[in-house]
Amino acid sequence: MTETDIVDVIVIGAGPAGLYVFDEVDTGIGGAVAEAVGRMLREVSQSRQLLCITHLPQIACFADHHMVVRKQVVQGRTVSTVEPLRGELEVQRELARMLAGAEVSQVALDHAAHLLKEGHRDVRSGSVTPITPAAVTSAVGVPAAAQVDELAEARRRKTRSKAAATA
Repeated sequence: MTETDIVDVIVIGAGPAGLYVFDEVDTGIGGAVAEAVGRMLREVSQSRQLLCITHLPQIACFADHHMVVRKQVVQGRTVSTVEPLRGELEVQRELARMLAGAEVSQVALDHAAHLLKEGHRDVRSGSVTPITPAAVTSAVGVPAAAQVDELAEARRRKTRSKAAATA
């Protein structure tokens, strides 16, 4: 799945599949854009099941369920384990680790708590605020028309490259 496909799924509201897996959804983004992507994923998750692998707490804070993936070398082989995080405190500590690195400070814990509060604010009040392409545009600082034109051009390039590959 390309970046254009990911944007298509998020913006269009997903297709008929029951589960969407977003691996490395945070590649090349951060800050306000990551938050906007997190909000869009949250909106899509209201009607679809999503599995999102991210390194950014600005995206992770919008999830209903959190897991941590740990990798270690055992007898010369890399072994990955996936463990669910239980309770808000475990989630807060993991988000703080994502923010701060190896040494988690009280500032990182406070920031993680704030992200979690903001990530679930609209859901707890019973309404999910719809995030539109215009909201992402305002976060990115690119005029809406320019972003729509770029997305349309990316779709045209993708169609042309598929046609060329089958010819």
